[in-house]
Amino acid sequence: MFLTLYTALAAYLDDVIQNQTDIMGPQIRNVPTQFGQSLKCDDYDDPCICRFVQLIALETSKHYRLYVIGVIVKGSIDYLIWMVFEEQIGTSFLETAGCWLAFFRVKAGIGEVYAYFMFPEEILKEEEFLEFLSRQSSI
Repeated sequence: MFLTLYTALAAYLDDVIQNQTDIMGPQIRNVPTQFGQSLKCDDYDDPCICRFVQLIALETSKHYRLYVIGVIVKGSIDYLIWMVFEEQIGTSFLETAGCWLAFFRVKAGIGEVYAYFMFPEEILKEEEFLEFLSRQSSI
């Protein structure tokens, strides 16, 4: 359920910022500065922004441990920042950059998050996962 909600909310936020940049941009822009300070939905006009923040802040620790939680939180905030940045730059830059800005937004956050979604604590203990990663880095 966690992964389904995360995916739906991330896709919604991506779509809505492209269609309502003037309304959603300032709200999403405030998420990184307010993250962890307030989880009340009254702070956001769109309830999906609040739910996305609550999902990351409150639900992630139910499925993952310290390292993966950090990756998910950081990657999610990076995703939001690049989403806003892409819209802030506008179409003039996009004409010359092609899809590079969208590529960097995806690269900056959400791809890495999905890579770590594959290893919830109930399937693979974080210690085993980190040990596996450390062995791979010596190859």
